Amino acid sequence: MARWKAEELEYLESNYGTREVSKIAKYLNRTEIAVVAKARRLGLSMLTAGGYLTLSELAKHLHVDIKTIKLWHTKGLKYRELTVYKQKYIFIDISNFWKWAKDNQNLINFSKIERGMLAPEPEWLDRAYKNYVLNTPKRKGIKWTALEDKHLLAGTKRGDSLEVISNELGRSIKSLQTRMARIMKTRAYIKWTQKEIDLLIRMDQQGIRDKEIAEQLGREVVDIKSKRKSLRSKGIYKYDKRKKHASA
Repeated sequence: MARWKAEELEYLESNYGTREVSKIAKYLNRTEIAVVAKARRLGLSMLTAGGYLTLSELAKHLHVDIKTIKLWHTKGLKYRELTVYKQKYIFIDISNFWKWAKDNQNLINFSKIERGMLAPEPEWLDRAYKNYVLNTPKRKGIKWTALEDKHLLAGTKRGDSLEVISNELGRSIKSLQTRMARIMKTRAYIKWTQKEIDLLIRMDQQGIRDKEIAEQLGREVVDIKSKRKSLRSKGIYKYDKRKKHASA
């Protein structure tokens, strides 16, 4: 096989990744295997001066998985398929990505973008990055601690708004709601303490609604009703506020 000429190398570097290997090979009068092998030796990737990325390359720079990129495709992100040595690749034009990203900023974690890797970067990126950092809770992605759980439960019992608790814990409202639901689900299987039982009985005798009792104990309403029924069946608790109201 003839040695590669400077103009051939220039053509390969300019077109590899943006044109099908079969067409490059035909233009250079070389085999597809030779073209791919030379490109690899030169360290050429699918990211070229032409401004195209493969799905895996874009996912790597954005720190997301390929499934996320494909999901974005259903939401308007355009890409195209090219065949490289009998293998299909999906390419995304960087400029098209930025156009799409500008209208879908809520789907992107800008703090994870490797700056300078997806050039040319749009002018609005700096502003979007700063807004994301300022509006994203500081503890996003950090594992919840037992102390935070207690703070969340205490704040909920006091009747604090989610906005207040969110600012105190540095977590989003959605994160608070998800965590609270998980705590409630978990507590349904936690053994009742005598202190909780005494509080349940005392509040029930005072005519306090089950919802308020549940909030005070950090349990679900169904847990309150189930425990009351269990206490009655064992003869531990005989008070029935419904009968009291009927006799009144």
